Amino acid sequence: MKKFVYKISVTATLMSVAVFGMAYRLKISSRINQPQTEKYRSGSQFHAPFTSTRAGVEQTDIISEFTPINASIFLDKQEFYRVFSKPITTIPIQGKVIAATVNHHVLATDLLAQFFVSLAKNRPDATRLVILSPDHFFAGRGKVSTHERKYQTPDGLVEIDAAAIESLVKNHIANVENGTMYEREHGIGALMPFVKKSFPKATIVPISIQGKSDIETLFQVSRALTKLDDGRTLFIVSADMSHYLSKEAAVKNDIQTKMWLEKKDEQAMIKAKDTHTDSGRQFVTLFHWLNQVYPKSHFQLIGQGISSDYVADIKNTTSYINGVWSIK
Repeated sequence: MKKFVYKISVTATLMSVAVFGMAYRLKISSRINQPQTEKYRSGSQFHAPFTSTRAGVEQTDIISEFTPINASIFLDKQEFYRVFSKPITTIPIQGKVIAATVNHHVLATDLLAQFFVSLAKNRPDATRLVILSPDHFFAGRGKVSTHERKYQTPDGLVEIDAAAIESLVKNHIANVENGTMYEREHGIGALMPFVKKSFPKATIVPISIQGKSDIETLFQVSRALTKLDDGRTLFIVSADMSHYLSKEAAVKNDIQTKMWLEKKDEQAMIKAKDTHTDSGRQFVTLFHWLNQVYPKSHFQLIGQGISSDYVADIKNTTSYINGVWSIK
């Protein structure tokens, strides 16, 4: 009888653990692709610590740097395969692309596909992509984060440029985060299947910047871009534009945002909030570098849209402006 009761107790405990684990996974997955708002800015609840001895950084929990991140969880797989089942119409780009911006909201899968295919047609020589993304959930232990884990996509692995990561960490520009942060960070992960499709042999350098980073931190990252600029590297800001607005208000704000992109306006972007873009700090970082090194680079619009183009809600939208900065 005691053995029977003991078995029931153990079984019940295991079932409780399984149910809790499933509920936790659902809770976390529901937050993927959420915009950066105060509601999602309690970084400690999203960051699982990990251990590493890299560059003297104190890290307290273990996920192997050799374990790939599954980028497919960020996809709308049905839409991804549908879009790539037929030829993508490319946008002719004038000049040689140096830098670019693209949406990370996969609702607009067609815009993502067109952007990356058009970019690859202009820069088939590119062997590395530096991606500047928001730290949407404030999950990093510092203002700037990076990592060393590969991404698994439907078309294979996207490799990380380990030497570039090493340089960022050694120079105290970024903290390495090989824990669970990047398993939820769609600002990087959502782009990876499209990167693999269009730049199958390219490596990436992921850089996530928190939304309240000070100007000196941004300029420090900007100076690092100069060192990464080897003539075969593209610099991409992963950005969605206006959030939570009516369609009418979003369209109005996007006109202003496009002017900032065209002027490479650092002053406007440092003040930008989610009503214009979730990546103001990332644009400041990029613009400071472009204004110093490529002041004559010009902006070209590649694609534009809004979430109400895909779903019926016109009162609570997210907008997208994709484009490139090129030199003659």
